[in-house]
Amino acid sequence: MVFTFEARQRSRTTDPETSVDAGNAVSGAESQRAVYAALCGVDFGLADFELEQRLAGRFSPERIRTARHELTLAGRVEFTGVYRMTRSRRRARVWGVKP
Repeated sequence: MVFTFEARQRSRTTDPETSVDAGNAVSGAESQRAVYAALCGVDFGLADFELEQRLAGRFSPERIRTARHELTLAGRVEFTGVYRMTRSRRRARVWGVKP
């Protein structure tokens, strides 16, 4: 199955030019593809903190969480009903590719 990934404006028109520059430097579609590929590569799903570990250095943690959320809204990723514990002993939802 082939998906298209959404590219959208990453800053507001009222943002300072540094924010606009930063937004233009980020590819939403590229980060969505990376998150989707990471989730497709496992059978057990991944929590956001695990996605952040796998994609460290490519995207910021905020961009990874946003990309996963965008994929959830698009109906490509869903909560598996499973939780994992973070290092700080908090529950984190595990996400998987929607069948």
